[in-house]
Amino acid sequence: MNRKKLIIIITLIAAVLAGVEVWAFSSGPDKGAAHINYSAEENYGKGNYVFSTVTFTGSGMDRETVLSVKEIEQLAYDNDKDLGHEAKYSLLTSGSVFSQSTFTGIRLYETLLYLGMDKSLSDDTRITVVSSDGYTMVMTLGEIKSNKYFRFGSASDPKVEEEGLPVLLSFGSDGLPLVGPTGSEDKGKEMTEKDGFNEDAQNSGGPVKLTIGQKACDDFNAPKNAKWVKEVIVGDPYGHTFHAGESGIEKALKVSVFDADSGNERISSKEYTFDGIEKFASQKSENTEKNYYGEKDFYEGVGIWDFLREETEVAAREGTVKFNFADGKSERVSLSYLRDINGDHENYVTEKEGFYITCVKPAFGYSKNGSPSELGELYALLPKDGKEKKKSTVKKCISVEVYVGNDFFGSENPYEDKGIFIEGNGMEEDVHISIEEIEKQIDLAESSGDYKGVSLIGLLEEKGLAVDAQKAVIESSSDRMKISISTLKKEGNTILATRKNEKALDKEEGPLAFRGRDELNNVKKIIVYAKDGKWSHSYKGYKKYLGKKVKITGSEAAADRTYTLKELESLGDAYTVKDSFGAGGGTNAFCGVILKKLVNDNLKDGIKRPSRITVAGKDGYSISISVGDVYNGIESKYQPGERRDIILAYSIDGSPMVPGEKSIGYDGGNAFGPVRLVVENQTSKWVKNVNRIILGE
Repeated sequence: MNRKKLIIIITLIAAVLAGVEVWAFSSGPDKGAAHINYSAEENYGKGNYVFSTVTFTGSGMDRETVLSVKEIEQLAYDNDKDLGHEAKYSLLTSGSVFSQSTFTGIRLYETLLYLGMDKSLSDDTRITVVSSDGYTMVMTLGEIKSNKYFRFGSASDPKVEEEGLPVLLSFGSDGLPLVGPTGSEDKGKEMTEKDGFNEDAQNSGGPVKLTIGQKACDDFNAPKNAKWVKEVIVGDPYGHTFHAGESGIEKALKVSVFDADSGNERISSKEYTFDGIEKFASQKSENTEKNYYGEKDFYEGVGIWDFLREETEVAAREGTVKFNFADGKSERVSLSYLRDINGDHENYVTEKEGFYITCVKPAFGYSKNGSPSELGELYALLPKDGKEKKKSTVKKCISVEVYVGNDFFGSENPYEDKGIFIEGNGMEEDVHISIEEIEKQIDLAESSGDYKGVSLIGLLEEKGLAVDAQKAVIESSSDRMKISISTLKKEGNTILATRKNEKALDKEEGPLAFRGRDELNNVKKIIVYAKDGKWSHSYKGYKKYLGKKVKITGSEAAADRTYTLKELESLGDAYTVKDSFGAGGGTNAFCGVILKKLVNDNLKDGIKRPSRITVAGKDGYSISISVGDVYNGIESKYQPGERRDIILAYSIDGSPMVPGEKSIGYDGGNAFGPVRLVVENQTSKWVKNVNRIILGE
């Protein structure tokens, strides 16, 4: 029997046995499309799907609401709420692949109203949909509630097959739940049949996906259909979950650090307010943890290891942490448990309603179920790891005592003043780092057999590895060896060693040695070389594109002005950036002109910022981009804490960009040029073959 039919029959039987009126299940969206209709043992029904969450927040909401996939699906099937919707949508990719799929989900605009969105908001209010990989789709409220989305039969036939399609948060495609990477799986993982992917249903991008129809048959709408949705922000980001006013300055936690090797002598002691903890959490997205802890509640908080590492002297130490609870009891865990040297917390688990949720990091919780915790309540959230902790802990915490012993590397290194030079055009700058500094990089600490040291690729990245770095030459006093950067990234256990059997390396091997697939003693220098890339069109085979033009015009432009590609590439270092951007997980490097610089150079006198910036391509596709993003840059979701300018890119990964795959100079990944708008996180805003920038109207 067809599995989907079986699920519906079982659901009907369960409804009858429970005394529920059958009519409630006889209409509406397909039940087989929901994760909640599968058991915890099945792929579609695992805890990391059912209790994945979407947060609805922002200045336009009267409160912050966190909905699990289970709750979203329950809303969709609740006929009284009238939020569920199922319809066939046509999709067109930027690569001109056309398809149709039936999506099941909840209508976004009506759901926002149901969750408390201010009904008086103007249609130009910004709605930001954020994916778990950092991809961001920015629309206006008017676009969200518009009924002018359609389904077409092909990319070339303008005849409308269905009109008035709503914008959805969908969880199912063609009757099957959406699947996607969970836990510590890489966001770029290709889903297979084993993972629950069905080629006919094309049910990837889950568990929740933004679904938007087409405005015209040739509308490239697929990039707007953001995958892995985790947050919807109405208006400006707003700290709904932060304590405010008097509650913010209340004491939340006392942290004391003791030296266990010196009779528990106190090293430091400090009290933290809720404001202090929440400010730390907001500084970097990686500092914040949001998840279910325990059977009932969803918490937001700060990662305990991130907090202790930055605020105390524990980064390079081993030891224990004692949590003192409001009920007078306490619990000890090791710093190793909080740190998790692998960094993925794959084995850290919490349980909810019989489902297991993996990769749950220990945290201090200051918010519960979308609201600040009651005054004075900070929660210690300690998931079980199957080793040190057999049960999870969720308790109100009043203070923490940290007892530190020797650091990861043991006693003081007698060669701590010695070091290594790291240089070359594959680094952002030449540096010298001492052994003392190396051994403080505890987050990079690794072992290789009897040797201890730090990850070599981690150290290079920490010290400014260039985006186009290709190979490293490691030199000793008498020898040298080469290794590619891609090999360093792929192979684990390749370290710059400082110790053997807990002791500093002797003169024969050290004080620094390379250990991994190959070995080299007495390492003195590392030279990193960049690719021999062509980052401009001034090479044979690409010169034909130098005459391509980009025109700047508009009501707020000083005058119409046209730049050739050659002029753009000759503007100099002050105008040019070469960096990784949010495509393919931030793995592509683009070189181009900072858009803000061009805009400022072409504004009318007296105008500090244009009211509107529109970028158009040769094919007629155009987008209006946020003026604030152009001037302030965008925080990278792929490299937390870093900001990226919006740029007009003309080369990618060392290859000048060309118009298409059949263009002269195409080498496998450098299409959509020769000038392309690149916006961090928001690939739906990327415009290929840019030929016009409009300032104002």
